[in-house]
This record gives sequence, C-alpha cells and structure tokens, in this order.
Amino acid sequence: MTTSARAFASLCALVSMYTTGRCWAETPAAPAVSNSGTAAASTWACAACHQTSTWTRIAERAPFDHRLTGTPLAGAHSRAPCSGCHRPAERAQPKVPRACADCHRDMHRGELGADCAQCHSATSWWSPRSLPSHETARFALTGAHTATDCRACHQRATAGVYRGTPQLCADCHGGLATTVRKPDHRAAGFGPGCQPCHSTFSWAPARVNHALWWTLEGKHATLGCDSCHTVGVFRGKGGACLGCHADKLAGAHPDHKSLGFSSSCENCHTSLGWRVLKRTWHDNYYRISGGKHANIACAGCHGGGFAATQLVCTSCHEHDQAEMAHEHDDVGGYVWQSKACYDCHRKKGKGD
Repeated sequence: MTTSARAFASLCALVSMYTTGRCWAETPAAPAVSNSGTAAASTWACAACHQTSTWTRIAERAPFDHRLTGTPLAGAHSRAPCSGCHRPAERAQPKVPRACADCHRDMHRGELGADCAQCHSATSWWSPRSLPSHETARFALTGAHTATDCRACHQRATAGVYRGTPQLCADCHGGLATTVRKPDHRAAGFGPGCQPCHSTFSWAPARVNHALWWTLEGKHATLGCDSCHTVGVFRGKGGACLGCHADKLAGAHPDHKSLGFSSSCENCHTSLGWRVLKRTWHDNYYRISGGKHANIACAGCHGGGFAATQLVCTSCHEHDQAEMAHEHDDVGGYVWQSKACYDCHRKKGKGD
C-alpha cells in the first residue's frame, strides 16, 4: 500500500468512526484498500460527503448524523445545505456558531430579546408559538387577528420596529367605519371603539351590547334596530317610554291623562306587553296586592268609573250609615261617601 493510499484509508476510518461510532476496520467484510482514489471513494463512506475532484468541496445533502456533534438538526435546519451554516470563511474557526443571530438577522433589532425560541421554532419562522407569546403583550390575539399576518399590524416590521404598534380598532380599521352606510357610523357619531357592537371574529353580524346605553328586555329584545332608531338616529334617544309609545298613552283605557296617571309607564307595565301589569301596580293608588281586596274584579270598586270620585266602596261595605257615623265620631270631617273612605283608609294604610 502506498503512502497516499494509507493516508486515504486512515481518513476514511476517521470518517467512519465519526459517522457510525465504530472504526472502519471493525466493519465486517471491509473492502481492500485500493490505490485508485476513484475506486476507494466509490467503495467507502467517503463518497457520501466528499468528491473525487477535491476534498474541500462537500455535498450539500450529505447523510451525516448531525446528532454526533451535540447539535441535532430539526425542522428547517435538517433541510438546509451544509454550507448554510458551515460557510467557507468560518470553517477554520474552532467552533461553528450556534446562536440564532449568528446565522439569522434579527428583524426585531434586539427589541424582543435574544431568545428566538420564545416565539419561533425550527419548523418555520412563522409558528403558532407567536400566539401564546402575544398574550403576554398588551394586545392579546383573538378571533380573526390570530390568522392575520404580523406585517398587517406591525407595518414597521421591515424596519425592525415592533413596539409602539397602535392598539385601537380605528388605528387599523378606521377607513372601514367611514364606508358603512346602514347605519351611517359617521353621521351617528359612533366610535372610536368598535367593541360595543363588533367582535374580533367578524364585523358582521354586529352584536350590540345595548346595556351600555339602555338594557333591552322583554319585547324590546326582539325588535329590529329600525323599530326604535328611525331615520338613522341613534344618539339622544333616551330611555323614556313616551319617546316611542306616546300613542299608547293617548289611546289608553281608562283614560290615563284625565285620571292623572303617571307618565312613567314602568310603574305599572312591564316590557313583556302592555297588558302584562306588575302585581303591585295598583298599590301606587290603593293597596290591593294583598289582603281582602286582592282578588276583587275592577268593576267591584270601579263600577261607576275609574275616577276617585266614582268609587263605590259602600256597594261592598254595606255599613249602616248611622252606625258608621257613631264609629267615626272621633274623626274630624267624616262624611258618608266612598271617596272619603278611599282617601282616609289609603293614607292610614288600612287598605286591607
């Protein structure tokens, strides 16, 4: 064996130990060393990495077990060419650089620290890890924001600037609000926050959190917006019943105006319907929610009409007038009259 052949065999043995963990000489049926470099390269493992034309040119996809170096290749690194990390200018260095920034330019310019693995993985620069890491920021990603490209919001990302990105809806979507015509957001003075009506999952359908202004209950919760917000007016509506139901008051039976009933409809009525009255509604005038008057029909007291002067207490309370006069001889101004009974017993809480 010539000197060059022995050197070549020693080199191949070294490569074999590095790639397989055992000496080339221990490999069963090891081929005889050939004086021909071409034959040796085609026979031994050297050809997996080296070429016969020159030792310094390495195959870009060599079947080398990189785990033996203490740096296993995963994800995109396993598909990268050898020269991607082992650049010719750096092969003479004692150690190949291993930090992310040694090979990859920091697009964040140090703003987010040096630990790329907090957000990125070896699979791809874009990784789902960026979502949980974003939760620790001042703006958590939810809904459609989770599928949005980073650069759509971080428009200065190409310049390496990520901090200070605007967080208000109008900062990114302000132009959209100016194009909406039903309702016209600009004319109605909506904004600047979109959250009371919209969610991050979709602009439509809008789900208005109406409780911020006026809670929708009963039949109000089933109505379309246009039922109350006519001609595109959304501000200044207020919560007074008469703002929408003045016609109900005008046509009410009994005549609410002539009887002096309160214009605050909620004192007696509920949002479930005009005929659905509160159990205690009559207590505003005379207590009948309990006691002996609880189940008496309206006509039992209001047979002659609904005005206080038309009450007919004596139709039920068939007292002897002389007897009642004797019983009330200590009551100043006592008269035998239904309205007088009503006024006195109402004030003294003797409705029962």
